[in-house]
Amino acid sequence: MNRTKWIKEYKQRIGCQICCYNEHPEILEFHHLKRLSRRKNFNGITIPRKRIAEYTSLKKMRNAVYGKCLLLCPNCHKLIHRGISP
Repeated sequence: MNRTKWIKEYKQRIGCQICCYNEHPEILEFHHLKRLSRRKNFNGITIPRKRIAEYTSLKKMRNAVYGKCLLLCPNCHKLIHRGISP
């Protein structure tokens, strides 16, 4: 199974972990529990965070999602970033 397929199935299965929204899983977002730097260094190469998945194995990505992220709808995600408890 590739990373894209796994993420799609994960979003469909889990839904928003706060409000349980799952009508359109493609809009769900990952919220990192620990603040990440804007860039990550892999083997001496600095790449933008948005492209990290291209350099990460499916196993590493699963571990990161299970242990370091919440799956949220855009509304709950924005509320958390504004310090408002959904």
